[in-house]
Amino acid sequence: MEQNNLSASSEGLATPKISESFKSTYQAYKESFGFIGFVYLPLAILSVLGIFIPGVVGAVLLAVPGILSALVTPGFISAVSKDFYPEAVSPYEKLKMLYKDGLKYIVPVVWIGILTGLCVIFGVMLFVVPGIWLSFILGYSIYVLIFDNKKGVEALAYSYIYARNNFWFIFKRLILLGVALSVIGGIISGIFPPEKKLISEISGDKSLVVSEEVKDNRYYKVIFGNEDPYTLVRQPGDEALSAIFNNIFAVPFSMLFAIEIFKFLKKKNGALATEEEVKKTKKKIKVFIWGGIFLPIAVLAGLAAIFGGTAISALRELLPL
Repeated sequence: MEQNNLSASSEGLATPKISESFKSTYQAYKESFGFIGFVYLPLAILSVLGIFIPGVVGAVLLAVPGILSALVTPGFISAVSKDFYPEAVSPYEKLKMLYKDGLKYIVPVVWIGILTGLCVIFGVMLFVVPGIWLSFILGYSIYVLIFDNKKGVEALAYSYIYARNNFWFIFKRLILLGVALSVIGGIISGIFPPEKKLISEISGDKSLVVSEEVKDNRYYKVIFGNEDPYTLVRQPGDEALSAIFNNIFAVPFSMLFAIEIFKFLKKKNGALATEEEVKKTKKKIKVFIWGGIFLPIAVLAGLAAIFGGTAISALRELLPL
């Protein structure tokens, strides 16, 4: 693994093929599989237990992995940045270090998420496309935070500088990753196909109960529009396999893939992140953030002024004041 102070060498750096990005990520996944299993297997087990155990206990067991993921995600990225800790350290000690790092980064990560969200909102309100572009370009801020120890607006600025000229490089890889994981997930779901059940059986609403005659009536949908007395319900086995797949493979592989992209972007464009350029970009990011705060407020105020006046006029007509 590369060190955090990796210097940038932009020109002449060959752009890796998409297949090479997947291959190098898979190699990193294989090499760190023992550590990944030790970190993510408990989350998978809790999820599976929550699926099969009914009631409040099951709901709690399902909620715990989601809560722990808030610590595991930044902790795992930190572990990668530290080459998965010294070999001499015991697995339990490594796990302790991971959660400690996760706790350390959780507030800065949430803050970066809020700032990124405001930038994306601003972009979306400028005809959607800028928002999509910003979501990809600023998406590496968390890696800048953990690998380079840059926080807040500065982390967003570095991510912007690293990624701004590489949108299609990022877009194609992330879309293909999403498609690949969806296909694998679909194959796994096919092992336990969903069951067809009456909505009334699931909801307990007796008003939804229909007679056998109506169930078999081929004109049912025509008469009642899109109201179908049946719905498809995922089987517990399907949910359990999906939970195992997501925890053991999809989530850690996706993070390793994103880290692979981040390292390339940093190598290629790190030299562009001069003090002057960072300062200029931070000003630009602040404009995006304030735009994300005030533009929605201005739009809502405008809508309230337009439709609010109409609503008041309608009320005055209805009520003798």
